[in-house]
Amino acid sequence: MKKKIFVTGAVYDLAALPLANVQQQVQQSLDNLTGGRVLFQIQQVSDNELELIFQGNFSYPPTIGQNSIYELDADMITGLGLPGFNLPDRFYIPCNGFSRIFNFYVPISEFLQSYKKSARVLKASRTKNIRLNIQPTYIKMQLTF
Repeated sequence: MKKKIFVTGAVYDLAALPLANVQQQVQQSLDNLTGGRVLFQIQQVSDNELELIFQGNFSYPPTIGQNSIYELDADMITGLGLPGFNLPDRFYIPCNGFSRIFNFYVPISEFLQSYKKSARVLKASRTKNIRLNIQPTYIKMQLTF
């Protein structure tokens, strides 16, 4: 696959790196962010589609996970919080000083818009479609090129 993907603080060139190497490097970044609480897997579904799977304990109320993502999970996917990494187009979060005490949600549409803009700035390949599937044991991000 001749694509470049943005995940957890870096852009990976899939023409230069096998998926297994990308998976290993992303896992190292996730371990730094989460202390090893999230496992990462990447799968090529077709020539133009990838699935990025973050496995962990994601306890979303049923009505929230359909339309919103926790701020901390959005940070995990993008790599916000890794030393030396800044998200070029940051999604909006409430600024009331309680963001580390309470769980804040970001609308999925706003998160995906921020992800796409940041990926473009970071020189990742353009995607035709991105879908986010949030379940109790995983978050799956499907990228279609």
